[in-house]
Amino acid sequence: MALSNSVILIFVSIDLFRIVFTNGNGVEQIILTSISHLEGIVSFSFNFLHYLTKKMSYFVSSSLSINLMAYILITIIYSQVKADVYTVLSGAVLFGVLLVIFLAVSLISKKWRIRIEQIKAV
Repeated sequence: MALSNSVILIFVSIDLFRIVFTNGNGVEQIILTSISHLEGIVSFSFNFLHYLTKKMSYFVSSSLSINLMAYILITIIYSQVKADVYTVLSGAVLFGVLLVIFLAVSLISKKWRIRIEQIKAV
């Protein structure tokens, strides 16, 4: 599953390259897209060659983290916002906050599901 998420990030960044070069956006957006593409390739290599432990690989390349990053990049590139330091910083903060919120909801729902299964067993 982690390998397929890396492929998704690579395809998203290729589409972002298409948008950047079609619209003639600035160098900042090309750099931002290049970084995401490089991250997808590195993540794919690490997952394919099993450099990371299984637990770490699933966290780093989970669908939640990859899709959140892709959504934030798509929003920045498609809206044609100037990709300056403030935009990148706000995207990183948004990524961190949303990741923490979604992980907390996931943890709570797992505990509730376990509790409901225990109640049903009785």
